This record gives sequence, C-alpha cells and structure tokens, in this order.
Amino acid sequence: MDEDQTLLNRLDPDFTPTNQINLCCLDTTRRELLSNLTAWLDDDTSDSNVLWLSGAPGTGKTAIAWSLVSELEKQQRFAGEFFARQYNHRPSQLWLTLAYKMAKFHPAIKGEVYKAVTQGEGIILDDVDMIFEKLVAGPLKALDARLSSRRLVFLIDGLEQCGQGYTNWQTLLDTLPQWLSLPRHCKLVITSRHQNDIAKVFEDRDIKRMELLTGDDVDSSTYSDVCNYLSHHFAEMRRQDKSISEYWPDLEAISKLAGHTKGFFTWADIALRSIEDAAGDRDKLLTTINEGGTTLKFESFDEYLEEALRMAFPSDPPGVFRATVGIIALSKQPLTIADLGQFLQKRFPTSSEVSLEETCHRLLPIISIDNESGTVKIRHKAYGDYLMDPKRCTLSGGTFLVDRSKAHRNMTTSSFKIMQQGLKFNICGLKSSYRTNYQIEDRVNLIGKCIPSHLAYACQHWADHLCGIVATEKRDKAVVNLLRNFLNFHLLYWLEVLSLLEKSDTASKSLLVAVEWLEVCQPIVII
Repeated sequence: MDEDQTLLNRLDPDFTPTNQINLCCLDTTRRELLSNLTAWLDDDTSDSNVLWLSGAPGTGKTAIAWSLVSELEKQQRFAGEFFARQYNHRPSQLWLTLAYKMAKFHPAIKGEVYKAVTQGEGIILDDVDMIFEKLVAGPLKALDARLSSRRLVFLIDGLEQCGQGYTNWQTLLDTLPQWLSLPRHCKLVITSRHQNDIAKVFEDRDIKRMELLTGDDVDSSTYSDVCNYLSHHFAEMRRQDKSISEYWPDLEAISKLAGHTKGFFTWADIALRSIEDAAGDRDKLLTTINEGGTTLKFESFDEYLEEALRMAFPSDPPGVFRATVGIIALSKQPLTIADLGQFLQKRFPTSSEVSLEETCHRLLPIISIDNESGTVKIRHKAYGDYLMDPKRCTLSGGTFLVDRSKAHRNMTTSSFKIMQQGLKFNICGLKSSYRTNYQIEDRVNLIGKCIPSHLAYACQHWADHLCGIVATEKRDKAVVNLLRNFLNFHLLYWLEVLSLLEKSDTASKSLLVAVEWLEVCQPIVII
C-alpha cells in the first residue's frame, strides 16, 4: 500500500470540493475586505499568523472563504482547508483533514505526516491534542526552513459547526491558540459565527481580527456590496427573461431592498429567489418586500434563523430567554448588561442556574456586546421580527417565541419602577437653580454620575414602550397604578432629568401618549 492510500485510510479526511466557483463572492463585492485579508496574508512582518473572521449567520463568511481558496490555489499557496458543517463532523476530523491535505500539498510534509502515522505507538484518532501536535504542528515545525519561501495558508470555515456537542469540542478550541507557536509563514484563517467559547480561546491573544458588520452597524462598503449583489442578480433575471424591462428595477427599489438587507446576504438571496420565482408578479412582489422588509415570512429564511437559535440553545432556552431577548430587541437605544439587570431584576432570580451574562453570551450569534461600553443590541432587525411573530416563530413549537406586547409591558413597568426608585428633587445636587444647564461645572460627568444610564433610558422611553402594549391590555391595573404614581409624585422630577439630558422635547410627546392610552382606563385624579 503506497503512502497516499495509507494516509487516506488512517486519517479518513473530509472532502469538500473546492471547484464550486458559484459559491465565491461576486467580482463586484467584498473587494475591500478581500484586499485587506490578502494584504495580511502577504505581510511577512505580521506578529500574528492567525486571523479570525467573525460574523453573524448569513453574512457571507463561507463565500469569502471560497473566494480566498480560489485565489490562493492559483498562487499555489493554499495548503489545506476544512469546511465544517453541523451534524456532519466531529472535532477530531478538523486536524485529521488538514493533516491529510497539507500532506497532499507538499511531498516533504507528506513524509513527516506518514512517519508520524506509521511509526511509534500510532495516533489515537479521537485525541485532538495528539493529532494536532504530531500531524500538524510537528511536521510544520520540522520543515520550518524548507517551507519558509512558500508562505502557506490554511483555512477553517464555520468553526462553530465542527462537533460542538462532542466532549472534545473544548479541546479542539484549546488547540487553536497553539497555532501561534508555529512558524510565522504558516498562516491560519478561521471563520465562525460570534460565539462566546470561541471568543474566549482568542481572548488576550495576539491574533488578527476582522468582523462582518450587520444591522445598524453596517458600513458603507458593505452597503455598496449588497447593492452590487442585488444589481447583479436582477441583471441575471433580465438576461434570462427578455420580457423584463431593461430599466427594472430602478435604483430606488434596489437601494430600499439593500436598506432592509443591511449586510444580511442570506436574507437578500432568499428574497431574490422569491422574486425570480414569482415570474409575472415580480414587480408586485418586489414592492411587497420593500414595504414589509424583514417582517415578511420566507419559510426557508425562518428555518435558517431557527437553526442559528438551536445552535445557541441545543436544548430548550432558559425561562429568562424571552424577557432578555424582548428587552434587547425592543430597546430604543443600546443598553448595557448592567442596565438589562436593572430592567430584569425580578425576572432573573438569584437562584437561577443561568446568569444574565451567560444568557447574553449564548445569544452572541444574534446580539452584539461592545467590548468597551458593554452595550448590548440585536445584530439585525430580522431576528427580532422573527422571534416576535407568532405566525412565523413556530418551528420548534414556539420555544423561542417572544410576546411583543408582553415585552413592551415589562419594559413599561420596569421603567416606572426605576423612575419611582431613582427620581428625586434636585437629583444632581445643584447649588443654585438660577444657573442654566450649560453653566453647570463639569456638567457631563456630573449628570453621568447622578443619572445612571438605566434611569436616563426609562425617563426617555417609557412612553415608547407604553405605546407597544396592545389595546386589550390597557386596563391593566398594575400599569395604571404605576402611571398614577408617576404622574402624582414624580412628574416634576422627571421633567428636571429630561432638561438635564437635553431631552425636554420628549416630555409633551410622552404625556400625549399617556393621555391617549388612559382614555380607555379608569379616570385618574392627579393630586
């Protein structure tokens, strides 16, 4: 039996065809990102030899990976890849596959891998540490000088899908930082969804990080990429169907569709397929999609979102899932984890087995947590639209369904309670009421110290959440009593805070909402 066959039998590698060019990015998209990525690969002075490209589900990580494979194969620098797919792979397959492919790439590497496989006590095929050390790290270190001119590149795509439920999943993650000890000219590119256990193994490590932005964080480059992506596929529709006007759709329609997409390429792809299948009703469907955006139901898209949630919560989510997601999805401005704790005090009992922080970290595929400010927000409106639609969020028996009205009610009652506890006369302890706000010394720091962010949010947005409570719940006695207490005892203190925050213009709007909301309630006498 020759070396190739022996390695094939012993390593049992995974084969993913690398000739699927249709999976690559279009020539008109991701140019800036791919340029930055290849610049790092070509930088021989870089301190790190590991790059982590992260992004929410559906942002095009795999398409970028395929584009990289295609380019590096032309340069004869691509030494091996592993495209992980959920339920298809166990953790040990990753390094076994890379070991086999780098052996096929270079005869000297093959000799080292073959020696490690056939000599000594052999390789334990479920021992991830041993596989990495003997079949990957060992050969690359041994051939350091010989391979230095080749500037090899390795790729792992969809890391989070490589056997996450297996007992040796964490062991696999722990081997990844060990790549940093390998020669600088052996570079590893990893793509994955945002996931806390992956982020932890790279924490404080000297690696290159790149992130695909979505939602409100999307940059102009990504927006331009989406427009080009949409324009390309509409041009393909016109090419295949000569009955379509050459001026369809107009730039305004494409721009509006891109505005809904906001970096979520999977949603764009599914919307385009639906429009293409609509044949004679394409223009009507495009108008419907542009009017409804991500609130519209696409069955395949809902299945995709459900899969992303199931990866974050393989078993049923904790009871606090709905309350937490409800606040994050409906908040009018990003809140910190500490703020969330204030709004969730009684819904997150101290005896709970799952902490607020852990719940947020498990939600990382669909929410973002800013490292500096600690603010938390949903990555894309599409997630909230799905989770709060009882007609769509049904695939797991409604396990993930969040009641929109109930979530607004929770935010409303929490806001009133926070104001009840925090508002007081002269909240900033000002020495004189004759001075304007702009004459207050060190005003910004003083306000930040005396008006915590959760109280500032409650003062500005309680009326927004009050509007979200459905009409049938407007006789809710608990809300009525809290509103009565607020109007009777805290109204002037609230106006003072709004003035200090330079948000006085919201006062009249908020009170009009309260008046409208109270029209169906029992009369309230303000003392």
